[in-house]
Amino acid sequence: MRRVPLGDQGPTSVENPLARPWGRLERVGGASLVLLLVAGLVTTVVLGLLAYEDGRRRELAEAGRFRAHALVVSSQVDGPQTGHPVPTVARAEIRWRDRDGRLYTARRWVPRGTPAGSTLSVWTDGRGSLVGRTATLATTGIHVALTVISALTVTVAIVAAGSAVVRHLERRRRLVEWEKEWIRLAQNDTSDDHQ
Repeated sequence: MRRVPLGDQGPTSVENPLARPWGRLERVGGASLVLLLVAGLVTTVVLGLLAYEDGRRRELAEAGRFRAHALVVSSQVDGPQTGHPVPTVARAEIRWRDRDGRLYTARRWVPRGTPAGSTLSVWTDGRGSLVGRTATLATTGIHVALTVISALTVTVAIVAAGSAVVRHLERRRRLVEWEKEWIRLAQNDTSDDHQ
């Protein structure tokens, strides 16, 4: 590194004449990749928190759901239609008592071959309507884990692609610089031969 004296301030450094011209591109590319990684990790955390909040909100909204045991009253089993696969479910009439003690009847899909008199678990809203299974802390945890894994996968893919682009640009720039250097050396070599 060349030092230039500047009076009483002492020596200060100037740009290194031995530094590669593509070094700046490497530094900028590396810094950009680090920023992409940090942004991706922050995004992953934010998405995970949003998924957790959504799951907890769904759990609270579905807190009034009630699990009841239903009795299969009758099952409608149709023979398979020609050219169609045999269905795995059949419509059945079921009865259950809800939280309020009233008896309700509805039609529902049950596994094919379920005989009348069988019992199965159903979820109700406490007002006699059948609803889907309630969300639990486990389903919220699975939802958060899948969201975080997906966001991390996207982050890694973007950083890997960015790294490949930076490496490609660095190689291209080095090759151009090397070509220029070889041409300059060849010109110097031929001029030395003529003297």
